[in-house]
Amino acid sequence: MQLNKWFLSLYFIFLGVPLFCQYPSNLNQDIPPSDGFLSVTAIANTYNNARRQEEIQLNLIPNSIQDLFLPPQSEWDNMSRQEQALYLMNDERTARAGIDYGSGPVKGLAFQGIGEGIDIVSQAWAQYLYDNEVFAHCHPTTASCPFQRIDNELGGSCTDFIPVAENLAFAGHFNPSHGFSNFIAETIYTFNYADAQSNWGHRVMNLYQNLNNNSGDGDKEGVIGVGIVIGPLFGATSGILLCVNVFDASASCDEVIVLDSDDLYSPCDLQETEVSGSISSGVFSDGIIYADAVIQPSASVDFIASNCVSLNAGFEVKNNATFEALIQSCD
Repeated sequence: MQLNKWFLSLYFIFLGVPLFCQYPSNLNQDIPPSDGFLSVTAIANTYNNARRQEEIQLNLIPNSIQDLFLPPQSEWDNMSRQEQALYLMNDERTARAGIDYGSGPVKGLAFQGIGEGIDIVSQAWAQYLYDNEVFAHCHPTTASCPFQRIDNELGGSCTDFIPVAENLAFAGHFNPSHGFSNFIAETIYTFNYADAQSNWGHRVMNLYQNLNNNSGDGDKEGVIGVGIVIGPLFGATSGILLCVNVFDASASCDEVIVLDSDDLYSPCDLQETEVSGSISSGVFSDGIIYADAVIQPSASVDFIASNCVSLNAGFEVKNNATFEALIQSCD
């Protein structure tokens, strides 16, 4: 289910520099969303279906792209727009770690997190676009473009050059009662799986791997900012506008990380859950899951644990139901 009546997006890449690193290849064609974005179950199903379709399109080993696992619905709904965007973008990057798309294995490192300065850049540009009812990467009179705006805020010595800088998206007739999560999930999905009309430029920026990784944690690279504005725009009575910027921090950069990727939800953070009674459909995540339940016909149920799943004597899966238990490793 689409949550917007219409959807616009733009990406900014400096095309004068070759993208010489190994990063996930572009798709051959768009992959329509399968289950929509109105719940964590629907979001996970939609992304995971797209990952299976990507494997088919690009002749990858089946199930080589790791599945997306989301927090419980209540926790996801309480996450900020930055947390939701960072979570999904990181998962898209790390899910492909080690896969060879034809030029060697993908590094698959997560972003370091949300940076204070780059977040200011993103929010300021989103607000400018909203206030002036324009949708563009460069200022119409000063010709200030994403690279200039980033350097002006952070200082040129703070950034190592990369040829990607900014993704923009606008959804018209957005229903605020749906919450941020649906728009964030749909936008990042569109960037990565339904971007043929933009020649996959948004996907390139999100999954770009050629960062120097000389600042911050050794197992992460790159810093992003997420700006968002909601209100009437471009003839829509309600809309939502997103600006995502990325930069590669130099070794001497002192950008403050205001939201570290290490602080996001992890299944390892949970402890124990008991699942009992009659279950129609759902995803249950925890460190340990004890199950004494009946999975009803045609239901789809996932147990995701970081330690173990214990299926007790009363556990039963009825005809035509789908049940999967996954033990997800944790660092």
